[in-house]
Amino acid sequence: MAEHNYTLTIQLSSDGSAQSPIAGQNNQSQKSGSDSGFTAKKAVKALVSFNNFVKPFAQPIADGYIQTISLRTGAQEAQERIQFAYQIGEQAVGIGTSIITGLIVGNLPGALIGAGVGILTTALNYANKAERVGLERSLESISLRGMNVRAGGYVPSYAGSRSGAQ
Repeated sequence: MAEHNYTLTIQLSSDGSAQSPIAGQNNQSQKSGSDSGFTAKKAVKALVSFNNFVKPFAQPIADGYIQTISLRTGAQEAQERIQFAYQIGEQAVGIGTSIITGLIVGNLPGALIGAGVGILTTALNYANKAERVGLERSLESISLRGMNVRAGGYVPSYAGSRSGAQ
């Protein structure tokens, strides 16, 4: 017959909490790890609170201010640039909060994959918009050349409708 070795371990707890011999039952309530510290649960609550309570009020205020820049100053291009920067900032904050949330709840690889997909789709959207602006610029230039020819002249050094800096 095979020999069996058994080990009996007796551990005395120094914190004074008595445990029930039945698994899953405690005679006393469990202490939380750090009630006053910054825990993952508190961080997730803070992010959810920000997204649900602060952002809905702050976003319309910022949008309203940005949308009236051209009315107040007459600078349409400045409004478009600020709107673009605001959208980039919003996307960066969204990606950052998803990474932080993934880190807090323990799913950092999933959060990083989601952030990578978000960045990639954003880059593709910007590439598509840039291509569309280029096509609009060339079509507008062709249209202006045609109107110039119909008006009675064609200047070969005509610069086109938009410069490359716009």
